[in-house]
Amino acid sequence: MEYNKEEKERLIKQTIEDTERFIKELDPTKLIDIDFYKSYGLWDEAVSKKYGEVVKKWEKIKEITEQDKTNLTYVISDE
Repeated sequence: MEYNKEEKERLIKQTIEDTERFIKELDPTKLIDIDFYKSYGLWDEAVSKKYGEVVKKWEKIKEITEQDKTNLTYVISDE
């Protein structure tokens, strides 16, 4: 399907906004209540290590998304 320049630009911006919203909603530092798990004795070294890995992956995804946003904005302005 072909889009005209304005429609393509609008759709790309919408995709970027959607991606940013999803990343914010899936923030493991906000979704996982560490104190809750600790209070029930369900937070140990292994869980802490896995949590750290998840947060690092999430931060990398966030970083890539920000880079893609910059790249897409550049591409749009180039057309």
